[in-house]
Amino acid sequence: MTAADSGTAECPITYRAAPGAEARLTGGRAVDNFIPVTDPGVLARLDTAARGHVLQADLKAMASPTTASRTGTSAAERRAWICFSRTGR
Repeated sequence: MTAADSGTAECPITYRAAPGAEARLTGGRAVDNFIPVTDPGVLARLDTAARGHVLQADLKAMASPTTASRTGTSAAERRAWICFSRTGR
C-alpha cells in the first residue's frame, strides 16, 4: 500500500473490521528471481542430496524504494532471502 491508499486530509480512508471481527489486509507479489544457492555456509547446512535442488530469491531486491525506505535501515540490513527445494522436499 502507498500514501494514495490513505485518502486525503479532507477525505481520509479508514480500514477497520466490523465490531467483534478481525481486520486483515493481505496481498502479494510474484517471486521470480530465484537462483541456485551458492553460499558455502548455507550449502554446508543442507543435506548433501538437497544441495543441487535448493533455490533462493532476494526479496528485498524486489522491494520498491517506498517499501525499502519505510524500514529505516541500511540496504545490508534490509536483505531478506527465501529458499525452497525444487522437489518440494
